[in-house]
Amino acid sequence: GKTDDWLNLRVDEDGWPDNPGSYWQGLVDEVWKWRMNKIEVVERTKRSTLVDKSEVNDLDVPVGDDSCWQLYRESIRHYDNIDTIETECLNVLNNLSSDTSERDPVKGLVIGYVQSGKTANMAGLISMAADSGWNVFIVLSGTIDSLRKQNQNRLYRDLSHGGCRFHWTTLEHVNPDNPDQHPSKYDFRNTSPDRFLAVCLKNKTRLRNLLRWLNADQAKKKQMRILLIDDEADQASIN
Repeated sequence: GKTDDWLNLRVDEDGWPDNPGSYWQGLVDEVWKWRMNKIEVVERTKRSTLVDKSEVNDLDVPVGDDSCWQLYRESIRHYDNIDTIETECLNVLNNLSSDTSERDPVKGLVIGYVQSGKTANMAGLISMAADSGWNVFIVLSGTIDSLRKQNQNRLYRDLSHGGCRFHWTTLEHVNPDNPDQHPSKYDFRNTSPDRFLAVCLKNKTRLRNLLRWLNADQAKKKQMRILLIDDEADQASIN
């Protein structure tokens, strides 16, 4: 009938695989492989983030053409695990306290293998948090200044995409004794589009200067919503 004619035409036009059984089996295998990979991604996400089970906020994935997260996500669209990165970052974001005036800051630990994409996840979390109202981001780097500078440049590049709703400023070697760096010079109000990134070396003098800077203006300090990340928790860790 018509079905036979259609099949014969496919064969005559060389538009039909020589071995249909093998072709369809390969297609089924690919679909099954995709499904199992999706299940593994979900399970891996559950295992990769170590946090308290009780979530303290109901924040969701930021949206909008000028969203810092969405622009960052677009910049890493070639990554194979972009959906995993998004889920992991949201898990951490949901366990942050958006208001520490009534409770202590939330502390957590995220573990990843060497060269497993920790910096990409860190940039993703910072971008989501920036969209959600956090305005000061402090990353504690290791003990080598050249690597600290490299990390700062990468994070700034990842966060300050054109079209982003925020204006990013890197705080280099902050010291309240420098009048150009005094906190009173900056706008930390929740209506401000300014976001601040400080990548600080784990050096006694620099850490003390950072602490002094944070406490130099109490009115400004109350406006700061700080996300502190120890990028090298296994090296020169702080108390």
